Amino acid sequence: NVPGLIELMSPAGDLEMVNRKLLEYFGRTLEELRSWKTNDTIHPEDLPHVIDVFSRSIAAGTPYEIVQRFKRSDGIYRWFQNRGYPLRDPSGNIERWCVLLVDIEDRKRAEQELRREEAFLTKAQRLSATGSFSWCVETGEITFSEEARRIFGFDPDALLTAELIATRVHPEDLPFLAERTEAGRRSSEGQDHEIRLLMPDGAIKYLHTTSSE
Repeated sequence: NVPGLIELMSPAGDLEMVNRKLLEYFGRTLEELRSWKTNDTIHPEDLPHVIDVFSRSIAAGTPYEIVQRFKRSDGIYRWFQNRGYPLRDPSGNIERWCVLLVDIEDRKRAEQELRREEAFLTKAQRLSATGSFSWCVETGEITFSEEARRIFGFDPDALLTAELIATRVHPEDLPFLAERTEAGRRSSEGQDHEIRLLMPDGAIKYLHTTSSE
């Protein structure tokens, strides 16, 4: 009745029992599933990593979690979250392993699409010399895109703070920026203004900023 694919393994990691949903999903016999290290149940690109993590977990008696691809009965590989937990007796000895397989194909597709969109945005910003940022008024957290960091001349791993950003603003424009920042705290209306950046080498950059809630 569990809405998932379940395996029970011996303390040594040998497959002993699976639920009906798992058999139906894979379209294989229990004996075939026991030979997962040598057949194509697991995607060949994922198999070495799976064997490594699985073997170390069994030897140490610690839970494991692996993201990998399994081959469905129709021959299609889909992404799964593979989680194994040791079940112990009162003395602490492992009686068996319980494994839950959860299909995460849709989530992986969404993640891949998001990465493609982020890569496209990064490239578009680089080509247009346009950066983006976010500012959480409540926490003060500031996030810059890769291109925005390049424009300000900040290291990719630098922790962004209002104080750090102020070091790049032309001294004559600091009062104006402070006024605009305070206006942003008081109102959710968007802003459109220009400031100058004074870079460490003395160069001046003119920056046009447009923001909205």
